[in-house]
Amino acid sequence: MGSGSSVNSQAKSDTVDESAALQRLAKLVIQGDFGQVRQLAMRRLVKSKDGSGRTVLMLVADTRGTPLQAEKCILYLFELGADPKASDAEGNTAAHLAARRDHVRVLALLPFEAKWLQNERGRTPLMEAVLFGSWKCAKHLLHLLRQERFIDEYRGVSTARQLGRFLKASYTGDMSRNPMRQKFFGMKDQNGQTALELAKFKGYSELASYIEREMRLDVVAIGLINGLTKQEEADREKLECLAREGNVATLLRLVTRANCDLPSRAGHTMLMHLVRSVEIENASVWKQLLNLADPTCADINANTCVHHAAEAGNDSAIVALLNAGAAANATKDNGETPLIAAASNTPIRRAFLTGWFLLAGGADWSLKDSRGCTAYEIALEYDKEDLTDLLQPYQSKKFFDETPNLPSPERAEFPEVQPSTGSQSGATTRQTNWSEEEFYPVTNPQGFCIIINIGKYEELKHKEGGTAIIDPEIREGSAKDVQLVRQVFEELRFIVKVREDLKTQEIDDYLNDVKRSEELNKHGSFVCFLMAHGSHDCIYGADWVPYPIDRIVDKFQSYFCQALSRKPKIFFIQACRTNTLAAARSTIRSDRRDLRCSRTCSLRNRDLCPAEGDFLRCFASTPGSVAIRDTHRGSPFVQILCRFMQQHYKVHDVSHIMTKVNNFLQKNSVETGDGKLQSIVTQKVDQLARRVSFDPSRAN
Repeated sequence: MGSGSSVNSQAKSDTVDESAALQRLAKLVIQGDFGQVRQLAMRRLVKSKDGSGRTVLMLVADTRGTPLQAEKCILYLFELGADPKASDAEGNTAAHLAARRDHVRVLALLPFEAKWLQNERGRTPLMEAVLFGSWKCAKHLLHLLRQERFIDEYRGVSTARQLGRFLKASYTGDMSRNPMRQKFFGMKDQNGQTALELAKFKGYSELASYIEREMRLDVVAIGLINGLTKQEEADREKLECLAREGNVATLLRLVTRANCDLPSRAGHTMLMHLVRSVEIENASVWKQLLNLADPTCADINANTCVHHAAEAGNDSAIVALLNAGAAANATKDNGETPLIAAASNTPIRRAFLTGWFLLAGGADWSLKDSRGCTAYEIALEYDKEDLTDLLQPYQSKKFFDETPNLPSPERAEFPEVQPSTGSQSGATTRQTNWSEEEFYPVTNPQGFCIIINIGKYEELKHKEGGTAIIDPEIREGSAKDVQLVRQVFEELRFIVKVREDLKTQEIDDYLNDVKRSEELNKHGSFVCFLMAHGSHDCIYGADWVPYPIDRIVDKFQSYFCQALSRKPKIFFIQACRTNTLAAARSTIRSDRRDLRCSRTCSLRNRDLCPAEGDFLRCFASTPGSVAIRDTHRGSPFVQILCRFMQQHYKVHDVSHIMTKVNNFLQKNSVETGDGKLQSIVTQKVDQLARRVSFDPSRAN
């Protein structure tokens, strides 16, 4: 009896000691004291529970907030085996507890699948956030469902035929809207109520309206967000314009909790545009903005606000976002963290300071992108010596074994800034490392973006000593290219005009109309996308008649188009440049003559480069090579071009962006139809006299 009593007493003592250790560890995590956390935390301890069935992660979640230093502490708990799905006696996980407390930092660090579990009452963390009026956590959870990776409807597609039907349905609108989103929005508690119904039941009309709008949004498989009303779209555009201009004073008057996170078709919010455009040193301004806007929000490709701020080198924004609960180690679709994004995209003069603030905020220098590269390796690749020197000492050290001993940030060189409209709010507009004189002027609108896409070719028959039959042909995947180009260049304030399936003579007539347009006088630039079959020096109209590329370009030389004199004229050409197609259809040229086109082919056998400057031509392939196009996803050249334009237009000129596109495509091989891997090498013919910026905020 005495022996048993002694054992029970010892067990009780051990339980008390362990519970006390849990409480102490939780307190240290909440304080962000990583040194002490690392000494106390053990695998057994982080997996154990107190008398209420709560782990240390739950205890941390059940607080009002934590400093930015807590992120590394929480990640260390995961490293030691903390279970984000562990629940207490009532079935509440860390996500449920964080949602009740509006503790967005903890919620943001949890894996996606742990954020949608149901407790004993059938409630999800979103329902808990609604019931407790936790706007930050509610927004975080709702905005997750804008990201393409979390609502991946390809999961139910197993064959190429199913994929084809799926994509066709998504284009035509015949597909049921986002079954994955519907699943999460439709989850019910034990009383049969959804999050929306709970918001209405509690009388939270503003939150209920917000949920209804998020449910109305349609995130389609081709990577676009639709569903805003005309008024919402107008409000979004107004806020975006103010953010780009740096007009913070007016922005603060107009922004509300309901309108500040309205997404563009790519998922970009006002806050993303703001951190790319404006330096705000006034902490109270950041506090006001981030009390309304979601600091954890990401666009459709998982680029968070911190990624956008890091790419722009906006250090004050990085600090404000991390303090507000954003994660320093969030990853994009391609595995890039903000630190990796800074290594590749931040202007050289700002890279050191941006890296410094990210490391101070808990960035993990050892993480790798989808290519297997760390931030250090990418900084080396882009010749960012100061950032390389900053990261180099940590290359042999593990993230959780080391607390960065950072040098003084005074080493970084601060660029000059200019006061913006609304500068009384402590805001300054961003300025690149290049003087304005080195750039072509930017206008609003920027200019025409012409898209000529030949997606369907007609059937032709020709007899001459035999029969040659060319069946009707569809350039599958080109529709996705057109849609993405339209989306991106409309966001960049271009007037996008699309013409499809034109015959060669119709292309010629249309371009003649464009070059005569009086609107060109008001524009600062001209962009033309040519998407078609082609050969070494021409594209083919829908009737298979060749149209030389140099003839297309010549139309816009100053001699023929005075309105575009001394303005950049940029052509993006997605077409093969081999002789195979020309040889196979050589009979067409003589049988179906377009005199102007044929005469040009025979008499003007000249180099593709025009004699006049102010032109930039970017080809999807080099001479003699094919231009690869994925029948389901579009062409790698156009898709990556558009994505890089979205990401880098604020900090890089167009020619630099195209160099990055070429670099990416060469390093990331694609699988061809026969299962082989092939690298893509693009070609840039640059005869620009100045740099070209597609940043609409530069407009006078």
